[in-house]
Amino acid sequence: MASWTKKTAFTLENITRDVMAIMDHLKLKKVHVIGAFMVGMIAQRIVIDFPQVVNSLTSIMSTGYFFDPQLVSVLKTNDIRK
Repeated sequence: MASWTKKTAFTLENITRDVMAIMDHLKLKKVHVIGAFMVGMIAQRIVIDFPQVVNSLTSIMSTGYFFDPQLVSVLKTNDIRK
């Protein structure tokens, strides 16, 4: 951790691969995935990247990538003025 920088910091994808390594070590084939807050975002990545290992997903008080340009804006500038 002492050598982490913005370029070497963990990403959701890194953490997701760590979770998959733990599952493999424990010989878990299919799981129910539950996550709250940031872990909810990691849970979503597990479902996206490894759907074959997921029985169900419960994502609590979490979000996707809010700044995805392909998503419709949740809050428009004009809405603020009303």
